[in-house]
Amino acid sequence: MSDEIGGVSGGAGHSTFAEPVLSPPDEGTGSCILRVATPADFSPLSDAIDAACDELEEKFGTGNASDALKNIAGQNMEHIFLTILDDEIVGYIMWVPSSQKGEVVGAGTWVDEDCRGQQISRRLREMAISHWRSLGGKVVTGTVSVNNEAGIASLKR
Repeated sequence: MSDEIGGVSGGAGHSTFAEPVLSPPDEGTGSCILRVATPADFSPLSDAIDAACDELEEKFGTGNASDALKNIAGQNMEHIFLTILDDEIVGYIMWVPSSQKGEVVGAGTWVDEDCRGQQISRRLREMAISHWRSLGGKVVTGTVSVNNEAGIASLKR
């Protein structure tokens, strides 16, 4: 699936944030904090990736790609945004550089089942778009299971 991201571009050029970007909670996200991942987040992010992959495999029959996604995460922490609630990761979005100029690969978006319906994935997507827009990205590509209606709907918003 490919989705133009409003003039957003991103590609092989790498740029990182010097400091984690914090986003205050807004209506609908409660006391969640949205921020860029740091290397210290790798272990809890790995747990969240495992939870997301287990859920996808159970609900949609996808293969479990958690090892591949953890490898991608370990190499791209500066491009991953997290939602933190009570010191726990309850959501993440991973959009990483592609080998194609101006293209970004959507490697995964997940929100804990107990936190869904609070606009968290929308806020994560907005942060990722802003980040990749600043890097010059044009298109985000990725894969969503044809049975994942919520995932498909979130991409159309």
